[in-house]
Amino acid sequence: MSEPKQLESRETMCESLWKAMLNAARVTEGTRLLDASGGAGALGALGEDWGAEVSTLDGSETLPSPARGHPVRPYLRPSGPEALPYADDTFDAAVAVNPSRFTADMSCALRELRRVCKPGGRVVIATWSDSTERDRSSILRAVEPLLSSPVQSDAPLAPPEQDDLELLMDRAGLDVVGSGAVDCSLDCSDLDAAWRALRSTYVIQEALHVVDEETLRASVLQALERSRTSVGGVHLEGRYRYVTATR
Repeated sequence: MSEPKQLESRETMCESLWKAMLNAARVTEGTRLLDASGGAGALGALGEDWGAEVSTLDGSETLPSPARGHPVRPYLRPSGPEALPYADDTFDAAVAVNPSRFTADMSCALRELRRVCKPGGRVVIATWSDSTERDRSSILRAVEPLLSSPVQSDAPLAPPEQDDLELLMDRAGLDVVGSGAVDCSLDCSDLDAAWRALRSTYVIQEALHVVDEETLRASVLQALERSRTSVGGVHLEGRYRYVTATR
């Protein structure tokens, strides 16, 4: 059986998460939306499909090709989401996936997201679950030794726990109004299919700027051995949790 076409891009596997976050942010026609951890821009591109006016930026110094030409505005460490380049009360909503990738100070980052949102605006933050963190960490640790500088700089590898995130959002002056969970697990028939799916991810695309593909592929496939199934496939956990708050 041939591999589903959607596995060629790992970001498409998270479309159910993007939709849940956009719904939680109440994105509609004309919504001014900030995607504060844009990666390749897929979440922002979907927001545009929904009629939003999207600003997407990412804490990486090098970015993969933006989804469908959607512009991604890079901002460099150490500014990250702790110092967003926008005026107060700019957006109707802000969304971020795993912002701990880019910041060592989540409290400050959340205060910034609150600052750039209008009164009554929504902030939606998604983080990996523990099992997802375990699988992603194995890939990160396979890639980082090949790089001249680490993918994550001094930011913490593990996302905050759900209760911690809600507490951090509350302390940032946000009113938590809901939460949810979405499964975005990745199942591939073999290691080659898994590499094709993962090749478009943020981490792999960053690494390809400085490491030849053959070396990188070999390192990632070795890390994926721990995720092999009994029938020779690959299963990567992809459960995300998201918290919604209002300003």
